Amino acid sequence: MRGDSFFMILFYLGLPRPLGGSGCVVARRSARPCGAKRLGLRLRRPTFHPSACGPLGLQNAELNQKINNMKTLFSALVLSLFLFSACQPPNIKAYYFPIKALEEPLVYEYVDDSTGQTDYWLYNTVYDQAGNQFLLGTNYNQKGEQQQFFRSQILADGAILKDYRFFQTDSSGKSHSSSAKIKEPVLYPFKPTQAEGQVYRYWVNFSIAPDTALVYDIVRNRSLSKEQPTFSWEGQELAAIQLDVEEFSETHDSINGGHWKMQGQRQEIYAEGLGLVYIKNISDGARQHSRLKRRLRKEEFEALFKDQNLKH
Repeated sequence: MRGDSFFMILFYLGLPRPLGGSGCVVARRSARPCGAKRLGLRLRRPTFHPSACGPLGLQNAELNQKINNMKTLFSALVLSLFLFSACQPPNIKAYYFPIKALEEPLVYEYVDDSTGQTDYWLYNTVYDQAGNQFLLGTNYNQKGEQQQFFRSQILADGAILKDYRFFQTDSSGKSHSSSAKIKEPVLYPFKPTQAEGQVYRYWVNFSIAPDTALVYDIVRNRSLSKEQPTFSWEGQELAAIQLDVEEFSETHDSINGGHWKMQGQRQEIYAEGLGLVYIKNISDGARQHSRLKRRLRKEEFEALFKDQNLKH
């Protein structure tokens, strides 16, 4: 497999983890419920006022008691609302790809900031007979050659990967298709935890025909960053979220022997109403900064390669 092809695999692959195929949960250890004791907050008794013992205070003792009871109840209510809001994970669904809008296919053109290399992803939302919602993604290189395809299912609490395939052309011009083994299928959680030390894990295992001797494992541990970035798009500054990623990849030669490991960091930025708009990869000295340049209708994308045979 060509080095640039594997680099593009590293560019996109990577997700966090579902609960029995039905949603998103945290890897490593389960989230624990929040509570006042864990947050170091305690309920305190209302303050005693000596002035209430004077003649006026004696005459209005019953009224004062009611007022104090109301203050206590109000304080407890405010504290409860604070704790409830502190326990609630942020909802970042609006920053994922616009699922409804992508019922009409759109091509996202990503450009590497340093090399100018262009990469295309055609996204399209489809439904099965039961009404289940799926987002399809097809990757093309700057020559219009198809390289990857994925199918993800959109659930109430996130997106999970259902299928991932690779396409490779050998020296004779023959096209080969290979499917990845999905060990951890979560693409994107809609309500991620921000608890320290907890991550969302993605893991795939695959080889790419015709060179099936090389077996790859890619693991990514994702967490929601506390950074609050924005993304400039068509003259506007869009709200965005950032996912911080620890990446681990291993390559094993099943025929000739040999085992290689790589470790790196990755930042992914998702903008409201657009989805994935920026990726920064730093892996063993290699750096890549790719950002969304424009979106094209499928017809516009095909027109870019009208003098070539767009390879599906």
